[in-house]
Amino acid sequence: TKAGTSWLQAELAAHPECHLRPLREIHYFDTLEARRVGRAGPVGQARARERERLRALRARLEGGWRRHDRGGERVPPPWQVARLARIYQRLYVLEQWHEMIEAALAARPGRGHGHYLAFLLDGRRDEPLVADVTPAYATLAPASFAEMARLAADVRFLMVLRDPVERLWSHCRMIAARALAAEGLRAEAEPERFAALARARLDRFLEAGAADEELWARSDYAGTLSRFRAGAPRAPLHLAVFEEMIAGRGMAGICRFLGIAPRRARIGRPVHAGVPLALDAARRHKARELLAEQYAFATEALGGRLPAAWAEATVEV
Repeated sequence: TKAGTSWLQAELAAHPECHLRPLREIHYFDTLEARRVGRAGPVGQARARERERLRALRARLEGGWRRHDRGGERVPPPWQVARLARIYQRLYVLEQWHEMIEAALAARPGRGHGHYLAFLLDGRRDEPLVADVTPAYATLAPASFAEMARLAADVRFLMVLRDPVERLWSHCRMIAARALAAEGLRAEAEPERFAALARARLDRFLEAGAADEELWARSDYAGTLSRFRAGAPRAPLHLAVFEEMIAGRGMAGICRFLGIAPRRARIGRPVHAGVPLALDAARRHKARELLAEQYAFATEALGGRLPAAWAEATVEV
């Protein structure tokens, strides 16, 4: 979360050798794991609400065509046709996703992941790379990583590391913006409330540390890598650095690891950018101390190299 995965998905989706479904974050393995241990899957609930909203919007558009004359024929205006086409496409993918998840959950354990693979491959032509970009997979247990590694003869894993404090602060800002959105408000229009909510969320994390599961699960690089290595010790893994990736310097290494031709990254094009808000020095210092283990672990995992951008991160995403 908040490590450039939306940007990465857009870059890979635009690559001629890659096939990705037009659905940001598939959430298959984490949904499966949540159900198995008796937890609710919030992603499924959110997508069910989106599906109903789109169905209602589709009905309104279909029932109230605004028509204009074109050569004596009454036809809907192009903007309305284009909007309805986008709704149809999104609904089609959401319906597929729900059917895939329900079929997978209904299947007996050990029967494989055919429904998931069919969903991933739908629409594929001859692209050699098929990808699922879901940041929540970083929270999976070793057994789920093991299942992922057995999906095909060649399964490769990519993990994006961002400066831990910057990632944490971006996550807090995202939570604050969503809280306001739930009230029908925009963070940009409520700067004081947005700042108070973001700082309060960070303060709770600084107080609770690892006991704050919501934020710690995405901040714990050491835990993610340890669980991955326990579940899929021989699976190929590439660690990319967010700050280098979005600047274009890291994409060559990512493409090389994935076995696809290098391609110039479209830099300076933020995807799902967060609302900017500076982090004060006192909170930054406390967060850095709390996440010191993550900096040490990342340095070791990157071969003893602490990315230069992590010293004075200024990126707001």
